[in-house]
Amino acid sequence: MRSRGCADVATEIAAANQVGPRTAILAYMQGRELERYLGKLDAPMVQHWLKGVAEAVQQRLDAALTVEEIELTEANFDATIEGESLPVLVDVWAEWCGPCKMLAPSIRRVATEYEGRLVVGKLDADTHPAIARRYIREGIPLLLLFHEGKLVDRIEGALPLEHLREWIDEGLARIKAPAAVKPTP
Repeated sequence: MRSRGCADVATEIAAANQVGPRTAILAYMQGRELERYLGKLDAPMVQHWLKGVAEAVQQRLDAALTVEEIELTEANFDATIEGESLPVLVDVWAEWCGPCKMLAPSIRRVATEYEGRLVVGKLDADTHPAIARRYIREGIPLLLLFHEGKLVDRIEGALPLEHLREWIDEGLARIKAPAAVKPTP
């Protein structure tokens, strides 16, 4: 069975509801009106409206599920990475950095998905350059993974969400099962 997209649903709604030039369709979420469509009922208009509904639902879900990242500063950086019992993911970013802005939604998503397994902090490289210079080699965005105050891994550049998850999972696996010490011959 194939997945139905907005175009399929819009065509089906338009075909089944030929009731006149002014038709109303309402979308509800948790008992409250979310979006309203009032007008001519044709497939392209309904498709456009359904996309808007999907975006509104996603925004509300994201807002409800988002875990706030910790704002890291010179005053709390060392204490945070050394004092947290969980591993700490640090996103080194700057307001002017386009790739940093592209990565930001993925960082928010990861903060929510890994809640209880990982603490996520953000360090503004322009506001706190002394800390940023300790770790930046090439540029930003820069992601740092710490555990018990020690740098476990680092990666530079914007990553797609799936690659970010893989990188975090690999780092968490190394923390849980550190490499065995090889005996010297």
